[in-house]
Amino acid sequence: MNKLVIFISFFFFISFQPLLAQDCNRQSDSLVLLDFLGATKGLYWTKRWNINDPMSKWHGVKLNSEGCVEEINLPNNNLDGFLPALVLPRLKVLNLANNNLVGTLPNFTTNPDLERINLSSNFIRGSLPGFFINNDLIEINLSYNQFEGDLPDYSNKVNLKIINLTFNNISGSLFSLKSLINLEQLEFANNDISGDISDITLLTKLKRLLVENNKLTGEIGGFTQLIDIEYFNASKNQLTGSLPTILNKEELEVFDVSENQLTGSFSWPKNAPNLRVYDIANNQVQGSIYVEEFIELPKLEELILSYNQLSGQIPNLIFKELDYLLVDNNEFEGEIPTLENLLSLKQARFNNNKFKDISLSLDLFDHLEFLFLEYNYFTFVDVLPYSSYLGKTMFLQPQFNIPFQFDSFTISKGNNFTLELLTDENHSSTEFNWYHNGERINVNTNHTLLLSNANPSRAGKYSVRMSNFRTPGFILYSDTIDIDVTCPLVVDEEVVYLCPGQSFQYKGQTYSENSEIRDTVLSTDIRVCDSLYIISIREAEHDYTLVSEGHCPSDTVYFGPDSVILTRSGIYIDTFQNYAGCDSIVEFHLEIYTGGSFTIDKKLCQGDVFSFQGVDYDSDTTLMEFLQSVNGCDSTVIYNVSFHDPIITSVYYPLCNGDTIIIDDLPFYSNSYYVDTLQAVGGCDSIVQYTVQIFQNYQVTRDIVICGDGGYDFNGDILYESGKYIDTLNTLNGCDSIVTINLTVYPNYLIRDTVQLCFGDSILFNNAYLKTIGSYFADLTSVNGCDSMHYLTIERAHYLNIDREFTACLGDTIWFLDKPYTESGLYVDTVANIFSCDTVFHLDIYFSDLFLTDTIVRGSGSQDSTGSIEIVVAGGLGGYSYQWETGDTTNKIENQPIDTFAVLVTDSLGCHEQFRLEVPLNTFVRPSLILKNWIEVHPNVLNRNGGVPLTIKVIQDMHRPEMILYNALGYQVWRKEYPLLGSQEILYYQMPQLPAGMYWLHVTEKGTRFYQSEKLILY
Repeated sequence: MNKLVIFISFFFFISFQPLLAQDCNRQSDSLVLLDFLGATKGLYWTKRWNINDPMSKWHGVKLNSEGCVEEINLPNNNLDGFLPALVLPRLKVLNLANNNLVGTLPNFTTNPDLERINLSSNFIRGSLPGFFINNDLIEINLSYNQFEGDLPDYSNKVNLKIINLTFNNISGSLFSLKSLINLEQLEFANNDISGDISDITLLTKLKRLLVENNKLTGEIGGFTQLIDIEYFNASKNQLTGSLPTILNKEELEVFDVSENQLTGSFSWPKNAPNLRVYDIANNQVQGSIYVEEFIELPKLEELILSYNQLSGQIPNLIFKELDYLLVDNNEFEGEIPTLENLLSLKQARFNNNKFKDISLSLDLFDHLEFLFLEYNYFTFVDVLPYSSYLGKTMFLQPQFNIPFQFDSFTISKGNNFTLELLTDENHSSTEFNWYHNGERINVNTNHTLLLSNANPSRAGKYSVRMSNFRTPGFILYSDTIDIDVTCPLVVDEEVVYLCPGQSFQYKGQTYSENSEIRDTVLSTDIRVCDSLYIISIREAEHDYTLVSEGHCPSDTVYFGPDSVILTRSGIYIDTFQNYAGCDSIVEFHLEIYTGGSFTIDKKLCQGDVFSFQGVDYDSDTTLMEFLQSVNGCDSTVIYNVSFHDPIITSVYYPLCNGDTIIIDDLPFYSNSYYVDTLQAVGGCDSIVQYTVQIFQNYQVTRDIVICGDGGYDFNGDILYESGKYIDTLNTLNGCDSIVTINLTVYPNYLIRDTVQLCFGDSILFNNAYLKTIGSYFADLTSVNGCDSMHYLTIERAHYLNIDREFTACLGDTIWFLDKPYTESGLYVDTVANIFSCDTVFHLDIYFSDLFLTDTIVRGSGSQDSTGSIEIVVAGGLGGYSYQWETGDTTNKIENQPIDTFAVLVTDSLGCHEQFRLEVPLNTFVRPSLILKNWIEVHPNVLNRNGGVPLTIKVIQDMHRPEMILYNALGYQVWRKEYPLLGSQEILYYQMPQLPAGMYWLHVTEKGTRFYQSEKLILY
């Protein structure tokens, strides 16, 4: 039977005087919390406040010795809406993590004592707060939100120990954090931070540094100075330099620098007894990892060296807690170690290396889930001892191609040659299939093939395909070798040129255009190749050449085969033969030059002398000289000589006090006059007179105090907040004039109160008791000298307000004042009273409605196997109990056959709701496939328009995973591939574009027979 519980609360009018921000006032704090309650939709909190209780009993609120709010701790409490400014001057701790807060943040200037703030996992956006006055901050946790913009300057927050801004969109650099010498935890993962990582790796008290997936650069040599470091993750950045050595890091648990550009040699961590994860994948680290001595890492769980340039052999490792050994995509060689001392190993990756031998302990496969050996040089003789694990635990296909002793080879005709694969494969069941130019050779052979008495038909490409019936599906391939068969060739080549109109006859056939004649004479001797005659016929043309030349009258010019002497300008033509025997016509243009006359102006300075043919001239004159022209012929040169006075120039430099100008390599920084003599472009003196004049800069500082909210006009900017402001102006002379003001803004107070009084009541105001309706004023002056006015309006009240809460189960009826209520909501009802004010009841009615917010249903792979159902319930008053028809009493049932199951959920109020869920039979699954448990999918029942994404949590690493979504008819509607998915990785997908209905999500590893299938319902 459902229960009915009624809660009654009363609201009383509270009057108090305005308080300064730094004062502690319990009444003021209580009203701030009531505003906070309304702004964050307190009616729907998971754990709600009963405001009739003392404030000290409100959930998550802690008071100090004076009764003021010191802590607010409401994580995971279904807070919604915006976070208002909390005028709580004694607040030290604010923890609202894992709620649904939106919007932007206040500046927290009303919380000067704030020490810890945790607003992680909300939906807050905008810029990060600067915390300008919160100098006692110890912890800032704003992770998993939607903040953006640059990182503020926190350099003066010297008490900070924890900064966590993971999963936002923050940019900028970490430079301002380098002064936070007390910082112990710095988490900036998955942002857009840039700059040099050395700015923070020198913070020697760091214990946790998580900055993965940013744009950090620089070297991490400072890591060696982090004595107390426990967690170091700088993966997915742009770091360079050498891989640091891990030495004497006794507290270090995780070291992850994967996906960077680190170089240097590998070295084993030493004296790191708590190290669990060592990940340097996707770098450029070189060297060997082989050591003779024992490597002691007792807690190591993950050793990830993938995608580097490591080489040599891998030693027999003794890590009893190791789960993952990933050394793929390197240059390791030799033998796969036995791995017999890795008692917990679940996955090992040796693929894409140069291994040739395997010596694994069969006991290893009792606990090993995946062993990847693709792209090495293993053959059947290596893998047959493990044939029962192929395609299930051990993955081998494909391997690198087996090479020949040469890439190509040339054989002389008639000789013998043996093609040989460089492999040790010799198992009796192995079949070698040889191919020539893609066609199989029908011979029974092994890793060698004899080519005897070679002839040109044996030339071409050879390859081998190896198989063994004991390992079906595992095929080995060889490289390709190119064989060429040659012999002593006899080749005769001739070129025949045909001029226009000519032709060529060969063996009765006429040729008159470009062509090639190939005539072969077959050889009858096996030691001699055929003879080949090649005649190239080329069409040729008559040539035409134009030549132009100029000569002096005294020159002798010859032209033509008969060397005729030409003495006059004109055009002459003659005919020759070109390279092909065709006519070559030469047209010769001849010009006979005559002498020329030139004038040269010589400009000199006063005092200079011009020498000409042994005579000196010091005044203007004209001279003449006879020379040869530019064509080599006689010419006349006329000199016009002139003398010029020097050039005088004045230059003025106005400077500001403190500036310097360099003149003729000399510095000038005071009033000066300087004369310099230079050479002008014409070579005469150029006198420059420099005048330097210094003008003063001005600095003015003013202390300004204002009242009210009108603001202060500072050079066009209206200032509203107290602070120091600086502006730089230019004087008339262009020098800086720096104006500094220290602005103090004191508020004017205007207090508006409205009071409703019932007949006979009174209220104390301005030292008098008032009973009459009307408006009243009281002029006050604040401690800072600013005006303050209290404005009171008294109205006649015709009612008394009473608040009441009612809670019942959905489907019940609540009766109040003879009226029925069946739906949740806020209602108002009035009771008349002839002796006093009417009574107005404000009813807060809530009907407990239980509903599913999440389901995790695992289907069954066959009629004989089982599945599970897990549910998450919301609504009601919490404290849920569960009763399945199977007898189970938790929110999860396991090992259940294919069927539909009912569960009755009851909350602490006694309200209940029944839900029915199905363990389905997963479709599209072949019996030969092997069921895996890689991922968790929830919710399995998804509201497409509810804003909740489909969440896929990766439980185990997957190699080349492929996810395919099918609808109920078996059609593929969505597909996604990944190169690698790691354990604990979480994927989110929005699915609003799909119609409502039932779907199947299939997960496979490409090329394997493993699978996972999950049923998904969209509505």
